[in-house]
Amino acid sequence: MRNRARLPYFFRAAAIVLFGVSLLAIGIGFYKAKNRAEFRMQGFPTELSKDVVASISNYERRETEGDMLKYLIRADKATTFADNHQEMENVYLEVFDEGGGSDTITAAKAIYVPGERRMFTAYFAGDVSIATRDSLRVKTDQLTYKREDETASSEEQVEFERLNVKGRSFGAVVDIAARRVHLLRDVNIEVTGDGGSQVGSAVVKAGSATYDQVSERIDLENSFTANVNGASGSGIQNADVSAGRAVALLSAPEGEQRRLKSLEMFENVKIDTKEGDGRPTKIESGYAMYSTASSQFDLGQGVRIVTVEDSSPTVISASSAKYQQNSGRIDLVGGVEVAQKNDLVKGDNVTVFLYPNRKLKNSIVKGNAFVRQAGADRTTELSAAEINADFGENQEMRRATAINSVRAVLVPAAPAEYSRITMSTGGGATILFKGAGLIDQMNSDGRTTINMD
Repeated sequence: MRNRARLPYFFRAAAIVLFGVSLLAIGIGFYKAKNRAEFRMQGFPTELSKDVVASISNYERRETEGDMLKYLIRADKATTFADNHQEMENVYLEVFDEGGGSDTITAAKAIYVPGERRMFTAYFAGDVSIATRDSLRVKTDQLTYKREDETASSEEQVEFERLNVKGRSFGAVVDIAARRVHLLRDVNIEVTGDGGSQVGSAVVKAGSATYDQVSERIDLENSFTANVNGASGSGIQNADVSAGRAVALLSAPEGEQRRLKSLEMFENVKIDTKEGDGRPTKIESGYAMYSTASSQFDLGQGVRIVTVEDSSPTVISASSAKYQQNSGRIDLVGGVEVAQKNDLVKGDNVTVFLYPNRKLKNSIVKGNAFVRQAGADRTTELSAAEINADFGENQEMRRATAINSVRAVLVPAAPAEYSRITMSTGGGATILFKGAGLIDQMNSDGRTTINMD
């Protein structure tokens, strides 16, 4: 009876011991896991030998070809296994080129797998850092390096920096030999201006990107957005841009800070650009090339520009355009229309000059030129081979000069009260306006015909 009475006690004691052992095992496992960099990259070999051949502290290995050092490996500890692969702790790898330059990779742990012809693959884990011969720095947590093609790839968060260009992405392939970085997903790149200036600085985002360090070119794919700073006469011209894809070119002084030189955009381009705290000019096109030094846009494949978005915006459309923001000049080609308040300008080729507030100041129209100004009482229409029209700061036409095959028509709003007047001349004509649709004076050259309906 006494033994039976003591059974619950033994069970309780055994349970306490088992619980303590379990806690100890969990604690040891947690400690080991905490201090073990996990190798979780794709392509990691699953069948490596577990038979230890040797274990060396303060390990160092140099691989040479003739008198030329090819690579150097150091580690606090290196364990060699029966299949000749090595597992290393606190590892340092340096790979040399024929010119004596070198690239380095450091990590908390590494697995070195030898291959044929003195080639190898190395898997790095834990605080991985790459430093290349041309000042590129890359940080990640998992990395696979292949000596045969000199590529280093990561499938996790990657941060990189080269001079004043830095960024991050999820996944990357560093082609060390070609000096090219492929950023695989969720790309964010920042270029700070050189010499402390904001001109040429940019923050760029894209689905994927490739940075070619030789040509200083960044190809941005799979939807692209950016905030770019260009030069203006009185400070900084800021632009928010987006497109389906883009190509960014950086200035390339040897060893000096980079800046964004130009940005070429394709597919569904949208641009909001403004100077300082001013209102933005909005641009839409199928193609755009932006130069930061001149703050100039070369636009194509259908262009629409709204110079100032307010109650009476200036709306411009054409097949292609060159917009020089600093001078306020826009050269337009193909089916051009410029609409502002009561005025309309149309033609095959139009050069527009803007006031500092981005309102229409002057237009030079060549080929199928047409100008219209509408008022409450009447509308004036002018057509010719070429028309040069001036506009006041109140957005109303002040003067129009027409050349060759000129035809001017005054259309009354109430035909019962006013006559329709048509003037035609083969030479030229100048019209002075005194208000919306109101003519103050009209002068013509050569034979002129006037009809009143």
